[in-house]
Amino acid sequence: MEFYNDLGPLHTFSATAALVLGTALMFTQKGSNIHIKIGRGYVLCMLITLSTAFMIYDLFGSWGIFHWAAVIGCFSLTVGYLSVRLKKPQKKWYKNHHQYMKWSYVGLLAAAFSELSVRVPLIYPEIENWIPLSFFWVATTSASFIVCLIGAYFIYGKRYNKEL
Repeated sequence: MEFYNDLGPLHTFSATAALVLGTALMFTQKGSNIHIKIGRGYVLCMLITLSTAFMIYDLFGSWGIFHWAAVIGCFSLTVGYLSVRLKKPQKKWYKNHHQYMKWSYVGLLAAAFSELSVRVPLIYPEIENWIPLSFFWVATTSASFIVCLIGAYFIYGKRYNKEL
């Protein structure tokens, strides 16, 4: 039995829970008790998602591009969490927390859309015969790029950052 078969359901469940919790965080009062509790749940779900991502080698049989994406995800989650936990750097911790946690969520969305884009041939097997192998790279790259571009607009757009 491949390792993925054991970790796949846990990885999928924790990623889905992180998506739900991350969405909920966007609509809660920043700094409120509910925001803090949901935020802790998000971090826990992301830690499980990222940890299991490092142990899944089903796609390439070894380290691959999605493992590098998980490294970036670990970085943004860690900086975002430590910024609010340590309140450092003193004058930028809130901005760092805000931006890095949002990038963590954008990365999760990019991974979700990449996964969905390559699952289409599995859902509709009749189209699998006429989709070239390069479809995988086009689909995952396009989905990730579009999600990150939209994410950057919302994270750095002046209209959405009045509180910073």
